[in-house]
Amino acid sequence: MDEVNEIKKLTVETVYRLNNKEQKNLEKELEKVFHKKVKIDASVNAGILGGIRIKDKSKLYDASFLNFLNNSKV
Repeated sequence: MDEVNEIKKLTVETVYRLNNKEQKNLEKELEKVFHKKVKIDASVNAGILGGIRIKDKSKLYDASFLNFLNNSKV
């Protein structure tokens, strides 16, 4: 039903649980990026160490600290 209403469903992972205000602010920012209404399914993943991961069906936008460390050339 959400696809019919052009609502983009995203899964968001952060190190801590987002409060309602943070989640609403994130939804507003993501709506600007995707140019459509966004619905977030937020979860906690302490393994990412910091930052955020956003999953959109088959795409992963990984701005986590773990990803940064894994891709750093030391």
